[in-house]
Amino acid sequence: MDREHFWRLIDESRPADGNCVDHALALIERLSAQNLEEIVSFAQHFASLVIELDRASVTAIAAMVFPLLSDDGFTYFIGWAILQGKQVVEDLLHAPERVARHFPPHVVPSCELAGAIAMRAYHRKTGKWDIPIDKSSLPKPIDEPPLSDDEIRERFPDLWRRFITHEEE
Repeated sequence: MDREHFWRLIDESRPADGNCVDHALALIERLSAQNLEEIVSFAQHFASLVIELDRASVTAIAAMVFPLLSDDGFTYFIGWAILQGKQVVEDLLHAPERVARHFPPHVVPSCELAGAIAMRAYHRKTGKWDIPIDKSSLPKPIDEPPLSDDEIRERFPDLWRRFITHEEE
């Protein structure tokens, strides 16, 4: 499975109302219909994206949305972002100043079930829980210091106003 097929599966399984749990369950169904190689490949792409998104700018954005952000909360935020699709992930990675548009009012950007999609599909096919992904081909984690409040305010003014100072535009 190439990365575009990965994104197509995510996009084609998204329910109209955007409900995270319904999306994850629909994606488990679609992925379960694929062969084992495709399921493992999906898991590989997902794991790679989790590592790519684990960076100071994404952590800062998640912390603005969830002021008492835990490690699990950050993981669920990344899962939500991946299920939103390629554009949200691309914006988080390359144009984080544009991400405010991806947070509609009253949407909780968190999806606990997202990280278990491939594992559940794999379990349905094999009865096993451990997916044999190639850890050596995963990207290396980015080691960077956290952003200061001043850096966050400067880099993400729209999110800062919305989630920190609660100002209307």
